[in-house]
Amino acid sequence: MAVRRIVCLANSYKNGGRCIAGIELLNGGFGPWIRPVSDRPARAISAIEQTCTNGTSSGLLDILDIDFGAPLPEAYQSENVLINPGASWVKSGHLPAAALAPAIHPGHAPLWPRTESTYNGHNDKISTANLPHIGTSLSLVQPATATVRVFQSPFKEAGKLDVRVQFLWAGQQNDLKLTDPQKLAVYQATGVGNYNLNNPTMCVSIGEIFLPQNAAYKLVAGLIV
Repeated sequence: MAVRRIVCLANSYKNGGRCIAGIELLNGGFGPWIRPVSDRPARAISAIEQTCTNGTSSGLLDILDIDFGAPLPEAYQSENVLINPGASWVKSGHLPAAALAPAIHPGHAPLWPRTESTYNGHNDKISTANLPHIGTSLSLVQPATATVRVFQSPFKEAGKLDVRVQFLWAGQQNDLKLTDPQKLAVYQATGVGNYNLNNPTMCVSIGEIFLPQNAAYKLVAGLIV
């Protein structure tokens, strides 16, 4: 077991738990991406596991000291590292959003190649045949502008609003599902409409494979505005 320090950049819904992810902090600089995972089949982090020693849950930009076991890469999710379930996480600070600048994806190429589009989205789907070509499943972007789109999907019952984020990155238009629970609740409560953002920072993640469609989906797993 070894304690590693990360800045939390994703806290997203995942299979009845949460997907937590962040970048390791090393000697004042940024190291690799780390996605803490459990030893349960879905790999999700439970509410208890992400509760810190001060009694609060892990949140975006929190600096977390986590006791990890062995790396547990799975296919394209190369960043997965097993947590020690018996050790509490320690919240040791909060990183200013401006300090993330060196970790932003350079923006000279699309986030991942060979993407497809869903009914409500754009460039938000990657088929299982193309997943071996991506090698990583997390990225941090900061587009000049973005639009949060809140709407009633024809595939959901009335009153259950979908929330997606549209943005241009490296010449590629993206329209991705928002799975950041706090921001999702805010926009659903605000109601149907389009909401413009300037210079938002977003953690984009490729989620688990959805077997009925043989694909995984690009998600906005952390939205910092």
